[in-house]
Formats: sequence, C-alpha cells, structure tokens
Amino acid sequence: GMAAPPPQPPRRPAPRQGRARAEVRVWRLCSWLLAGAAAASGIDNLLLQPPVHGRTASSRLSFAQPVASKPKLLTVEEAMSRFKNSKSPREGVQEAVRQLVDRHLLEERQDYRNTMKLLAMRGFWEESLAVFSEMKWIGVIPEGRDFFAAIQAAGKGKNLDLAFRLLEEGGAQAKDLWLYSAAVQACKDSSAWEKALQVMAEMEVNNVVPDLVFYNNILTTCEKSCQVGAARKIEAEMDRWGMAPDMYSYSTLISACRWDDPPDWEKALSYLKKMEKLKIRNDHKTITSAMSVMGSAGRWVEALVLQQQLYAQREGKQNMSPGPRAFGASIKACTAAGRWDLALLLFEKLKKVSCTRPPDRGVYNIILEAHAAKGDKVRALELIEEMRLSGVEPRDRNFEVLEGIVERPQPAPAEAPLEEDTDVPVPEVDAGVDVGAAAASA
Repeated sequence: GMAAPPPQPPRRPAPRQGRARAEVRVWRLCSWLLAGAAAASGIDNLLLQPPVHGRTASSRLSFAQPVASKPKLLTVEEAMSRFKNSKSPREGVQEAVRQLVDRHLLEERQDYRNTMKLLAMRGFWEESLAVFSEMKWIGVIPEGRDFFAAIQAAGKGKNLDLAFRLLEEGGAQAKDLWLYSAAVQACKDSSAWEKALQVMAEMEVNNVVPDLVFYNNILTTCEKSCQVGAARKIEAEMDRWGMAPDMYSYSTLISACRWDDPPDWEKALSYLKKMEKLKIRNDHKTITSAMSVMGSAGRWVEALVLQQQLYAQREGKQNMSPGPRAFGASIKACTAAGRWDLALLLFEKLKKVSCTRPPDRGVYNIILEAHAAKGDKVRALELIEEMRLSGVEPRDRNFEVLEGIVERPQPAPAEAPLEEDTDVPVPEVDAGVDVGAAAASA
C-alpha cells in the first residue's frame, strides 16, 4: 500500500489580539450584509451580536425579541459630540461609551487617546479606563501618552493603587517624564504627598529631569496636605536645579504659609517681595492667598492693605471686585485682632459689591462668631435668617454658637457709629508699595 504521510507539526494558535481584530472585521462585514438583507425583506429585529472580549465570534446570529425601545445606534462623531458637550446627561455619556466599546467603533490610536482624555476631563474615569482596556484588547499596543491618560483617569477616581500599577506597566521599557507627571497628578488628586516625593526620588535615580509643571504639581500636593515643610524642601530642590518658580509656584508657596504654627505671615510677604523683584506678575489669586495668610495670623492692617492693592489691580474692570474669599480673609483678620466693628463693616460691603456671588458659609460663620463675641443675639438671629434666604442652610454648629451667646446690653459707641456706606479705614497706598512698610506706617 501507499506510505502514510509524515505527521504534520501542530498548528500554532493565532495570537489573541490577532483573533480579536479578525472577529471585529468579520462582525463588521456581516453587519453590513445583514443590514442590506433586513432592509430588503422588512425584518427589523435581526441582530448580529458584536464579539465580546474573551469569546469567539461563532453562534452570534440571533433573532432578538422586539423590545419597546432600543437605544439609538450612534456613530463615532455622535458619541464624541456627547463627550464634548458639558450639558450631556450622565446616562447619555455612559450609553455612548458602551456602544463604542461593545461595537468596537474606534480604530485609530488617536481616537482612543482623545476619547480617554475627554472622558477623564468630564469626570468619567471608569469609562475612560474601559476605553483603555478596549484599546489593549483590540490589539492596539498602548504608548506612553496612552498610559498617561489612563493614569490621569485613575487619579481622578482617587484610585492611587491602580495609577501606580499602570505606571509600572507603562514603564516596563523605560519611564519618562510623561508617566511620572501623570503619577504626580494622581497623587495631587488624592493629597498623597509622601507618594509624590517618592516619585520625585525615583525620577532622580532614573535620570529623568523634572520640568516646572511637575514641580508645581508636587507643590500643590504638599499644600493640599498641609505639609509646609515638604513644600519648602521642593522650593529648595527647584533652586538646586536652577528651576525658576513662576506665579503659580509662588502662589502655592504663599498658601502653604497658612499651615505654619503660627501662620508665617512675614514669609508670605517675603514671597510677594521676591515676585516684585523678579518682575513676576501676581494675579488676584496670589494676593487673595496672601490675604488668607494675614487672616489666619490676625494681621488685619496687612490684609486691608492687600485688599486695597487688589482693588487697584482691578480698577477699570467691570464686575472685578474682590470676591468672597478676599473679603473673608480680611474679615477673619479683623475678628482675630478683636476689630469686630471693621469685620461687620467689611461684611456689609461684601454684600454690596458681590451681588452675583453672595457670601459663602465660611464668611457667615466668622460674622456669627463676631456677633457671639459681642453678645448681640438679635443680630445673630437675623444673620441665621439671612443665611437661609441666601441659600446657605445653617448647620448644627451655627445653632450651637447661637445658643451659647450670653446676651448683654450693647454699649453706646463713643463716636458716631460706622455706617454701611462708610469706607474701611485703610492706609492709602499704591499697588506696588511694600505691604509691610504700609502696615507699619498705619
């Protein structure tokens, strides 16, 4: 008889990602053919299920039961439009993501990257990570910027463990500044200042040079965690590497001065002097941060001088009066120094100049404490009612302060009382004048 054929070597199975791509292509082709057949025969419930992750494409053809209402099948452009529109409902965005993933509508790497970025910006971090998982399943090998977007999404969800797992996965070959910056942003979202310092130490070991944005993110992380000592170490590290701070850096360092014990108001003023010397423009956020430090330290004169500088900086601009935070810092400074009259006068002025932005809860709490310190229970009750009318619901702490007021007769002032239209007595200074010198002269 004839000789038996030699045994053939076993066939190597196709890679999983290759099979996934083939399944998607077959599904798209069959969907197109079925759509034409359904249109010709009038069948509207013939569905071809898309391939599901980890399963084969066999036995996908099924006659689904008619449903009362089916979600509209979206195109990629319609889904992206939902992501970009901030008024899109959450359910609509989630349905668009589900269709993008289940129907495998995205093909190019840039499409995946843009989708992940838009979803993370809108706060849909779980959906962004789902798109990242789909990209890997379909066979698109993620690059550094793809891992950057995924780490950012994990950070927005305060999932720090996942963010660092993605950092290790993305840095399997080499970790670059993009990956480290994303990890520090995730630390900033979770106020994990120790983790952020570990990332910076690892960068130095791997000879990755930080940039200014990286340092600013670490500074913000330390300030949010009330770690003023760590923030000063970052400032020294920047100086060691010749990295010049910018306005954002100084604003963060000024805010960190609040967490000194006691608040280091002189250090905050020294940062303002340094900005002036280096000709770095300071905006209203920087001045307001300095005013917050003055308020915590009870330096009411310096706070009012800074507030006047804020007025001078915004002179000629409509609707650019100092906001509730700036007034709140001045009010807090006045109450800490026992100047209840000035605090109440500033409060009345705040209600006039901030018509579009009423006083916030913090300002109301300070004024309530001021009425309690004066023993004026009538005005305290009026303030509680005013809080309700302005949309700020009083809390238990407010009622505890109200009950603890020891009512006593209010002494008649020796001089004419300050009217609501009276200007706050503050030294007349120019916007560029040294705040410390102006406060000393006051």
